[in-house]
Amino acid sequence: MNIKILGTMKNLNLHIESVRQSGSVALNDKVARLKSEGRNIISLNSGDPNFNTPDAIVQMANESIKRGLTHYADSRGLPELRKAIAQKIKNKNGGAYDPENEILVTCGAIHAYYLAVKTILNEGDEVLVPDPTWMTHANLVTLLGGKAVRVPALSEDNFFPTIEQLSRMTTN
Repeated sequence: MNIKILGTMKNLNLHIESVRQSGSVALNDKVARLKSEGRNIISLNSGDPNFNTPDAIVQMANESIKRGLTHYADSRGLPELRKAIAQKIKNKNGGAYDPENEILVTCGAIHAYYLAVKTILNEGDEVLVPDPTWMTHANLVTLLGGKAVRVPALSEDNFFPTIEQLSRMTTN
């Protein structure tokens, strides 16, 4: 697929044609459209909570803005946050991690997932993806040049594939 950028034709990523829209995202879009038309709908399909951000968080965000904390932070996350995460892991799980070199704060779970997959995936690698899944998991593998191999995750197994199921789907 080609796209015109600044008067020049550019090829899109070859894998973009294989990416499929998430059913939950499509449903969320439909719910938003129906709500904008005045329909009274309670949406239970996405991870967006049905309540506003708690006041304490809003107040802290406002105070941070007033203090000028509106610029780029350390790319690995605020040092004090990484130290607090390391301390929590030590206290709760008994693990010891160096906040300078072993803890990375991301802007969300999908960003963390992307970074992890991008770090280890090579073109053509297969990735076992439990199914049912959120489409982003399979789409991200595809977009990065891998092959998402869906492994049935059955209700009787609490939606976790068994070792036997994973072994059967492994090709190398």
